[in-house]
Amino acid sequence: AAPVLVIGSPFLWWMRVGELRAVLAPVVAGTGPSAHPDIAAARRFVRGLDAAVAVGSVPGRCPLTRVLCVGVARVARLLLRSCREHATQMERGVAAAAAERAQAVDYGLRIVAQEQVGLAYAGWDRLLTRVALPAWRMGRWPSRLDAGVVAALTELSRRDRLAEGFASRLGERPACDLLEEPGAIDEAASLLAARLFHGGPAETGPDWSPVDWQEYPEEVVDRKWRL
Repeated sequence: AAPVLVIGSPFLWWMRVGELRAVLAPVVAGTGPSAHPDIAAARRFVRGLDAAVAVGSVPGRCPLTRVLCVGVARVARLLLRSCREHATQMERGVAAAAAERAQAVDYGLRIVAQEQVGLAYAGWDRLLTRVALPAWRMGRWPSRLDAGVVAALTELSRRDRLAEGFASRLGERPACDLLEEPGAIDEAASLLAARLFHGGPAETGPDWSPVDWQEYPEEVVDRKWRL
């Protein structure tokens, strides 16, 4: 879960709420039909039959228990064989319903959202390799990496003529507003990123301390040049 949190966090800071919903639309669309009581019960039934079949092949039981398990497994196989076509049709119906619901999301918004995903990934990669890595090597870890991605991409959008649409979207609500404490999560993800990508300690200390972006030029850039 830790790598997923670190890699996914910058997207929450850069993307807008509407864009995040557009990206997650296919996933969310599939949860609706899947949550239907009849579909959930049918899936549990099939999983139970699969488990019963597996029980018949477990070694190390006494002869009587083994005979009973083999009998249960045979019955389960027969039931699975008889309901296989129905289960396949059910899953196809669920997939079709999910696809239909996903298409209700504006296609143009989904394309824009996917572009923002690529942009955030590129900004995150560049921030880690060009900005965070020198600080990590000095025993300092930037405490607001996600906010740094947003600041860097915002500055890029203002300078790049091809990114004129990016500036207007910044007035919309960012997806990180959906979190209860964005600042604390950003700091935790920043420390976790340092541990995952650099092997830093799990906690701060005299030789491993956070650095704010306002302090970064003096604490990291100037020290690097002096060294």
